[in-house]
Amino acid sequence: MITARPFYYLRHGETDWNREGRMQGSADIPLNETGMAQAERARDLLKGIEISRIVCSPLQRARQTAEIVNRELQLPITYIDNLREAHFGVQEGTMMGDWFHQWRLGADIEEAEPCDVFIERSRRAINQAIEGGEGTPLIVAHGAVYWAVKRYCRVFDDVPLPNSVPVFHEPIGRRNLPWRAKFLEEAQTETIPV
Repeated sequence: MITARPFYYLRHGETDWNREGRMQGSADIPLNETGMAQAERARDLLKGIEISRIVCSPLQRARQTAEIVNRELQLPITYIDNLREAHFGVQEGTMMGDWFHQWRLGADIEEAEPCDVFIERSRRAINQAIEGGEGTPLIVAHGAVYWAVKRYCRVFDDVPLPNSVPVFHEPIGRRNLPWRAKFLEEAQTETIPV
């Protein structure tokens, strides 16, 4: 379960590996110029919104995105190690392929974090971010970390999370109902691997 409090989620901006279709996982890849521009657009979208703090993955692409957004917001940034992307083991840096779909179904990949362990780690980290203070946090992390939100908040099941488009999440009434989730801007983007 995800703690029933509102939050914003922002996937990091584009990297060269995103552009090439390579699986980044825990590799610490920086934003490219497009990614920096995407983070600046997200900063503009978040301007004037009541956000109390930023909670971020420690990986460079998420940190850079949070720092660019924070030029406008001027908020404290907390880093949570468990908001890191999944570790894909020997497949990091390779193209998405059948191995990835098998991994999501529970197959073991050499040196990789098991998918179910990763989803649970992500869920706990998201709750830690939400519960880490008063007000509404902005969580800056990764595409696959967002799978925990999709699973436990039941939102956007078939919609890939675009780079640097903020999404607002709000619980609705009873626990078994899907949450309300809204992109702050409808993005027309191609699907980019995590």
